[in-house]
Amino acid sequence: MSDPNTSKQGSGSSLTRVLVGGVIGFILGAFTMNMVGPAVKGKKADDPFAGSVLLPVVVASRDIPEGTPIKFDYIEQRNVPAQLVTTSVVKPEAANYIMNVPLLVPVQKGDMLLWSQFEAKKASTNEAAPVSDTKVQ
Repeated sequence: MSDPNTSKQGSGSSLTRVLVGGVIGFILGAFTMNMVGPAVKGKKADDPFAGSVLLPVVVASRDIPEGTPIKFDYIEQRNVPAQLVTTSVVKPEAANYIMNVPLLVPVQKGDMLLWSQFEAKKASTNEAAPVSDTKVQ
C-alpha cells in the first residue's frame, strides 16, 4: 500500500505547482497586454467610415450669415466619406452655380453646402420652355 504521508506531500506539491503556474500566467498576461495593448487600442474599430472611399465636396471656409451671397473665398473643398455624399450636397465641379447666390440659412465653418440652403435663381426669359412628355393631338 501507499504511504499516507507520501500522498499528502504529493497533493501539497500539486497545489503549489498550480498556484505558481497561475501567478506566472498572470504575470505573462499582464506583460503581453502592456506590450500589445497600445497597438490594438490605436486601431479605431468603432469608426464606421474606416477605409471608406472619400469624395470631394464644397464646405464653408468660415461662418456665413443668412442672406449672404456666396463668394469663392467663403468656400473650400474637403474630402468626406462617400456614405455622406448625396445629390443634395454641392460638389466642387458645380461650385460656380452657387456664386453670388444668397444663403437661406446661416452656415458654420466646415459645414457641407447643400442645394437647399440657397435661393433659387430666377430663370431668364430667353430660355426655351421645358418640353412636355405629352403628345399634342
